[in-house]
Amino acid sequence: EALAILSNNPPDKPTIIGPVSGKTGEEYEYSIVSTDPEGDDVSYCFDWGDSTPELCNGPYASGVEQTFSHIWNEEDTYVIRVKARDTNGAESDWATLEVSMPKQKIISQIPKILSWLFEHFSILQSYF
Repeated sequence: EALAILSNNPPDKPTIIGPVSGKTGEEYEYSIVSTDPEGDDVSYCFDWGDSTPELCNGPYASGVEQTFSHIWNEEDTYVIRVKARDTNGAESDWATLEVSMPKQKIISQIPKILSWLFEHFSILQSYF
C-alpha cells in the first residue's frame, strides 16, 4: 500500500502593522498576521530588537490578525522581527519593522520651562 507524502509549505512572511516611533516606557501595540498555505495554525516568534529574549506565541488560526504589545525602555532605533511557524514546524522568513524611540529634544521643552518660570517667579516678568 502506497503512503501519501504530504508536503508542508511554510506560512507567508507575516505583516506587521503598528507605530514606527514613540516614547520610551510607553506600551505600543502591533498587529501581526500570516496565512499558511495548508491552513495550519501559526505561532508568531518575536525579536523586539532590544535585550528581551525571543518569544513565540500561539498557535493561532491562519490568516487571523493577532495583537501584541511591547515597551522599549531605552532611546534608540530598534528593528522588530517576526516570523510565523506552522504547527508542523515550517517557518516563514522574518518580517521586519524599524521603530524609533528618539531622544526628547530639550529645545521642545523651552516654552514649557519659560512659562513655568514666569508663573513661579513673577519678579522675572519685570525684566521681560
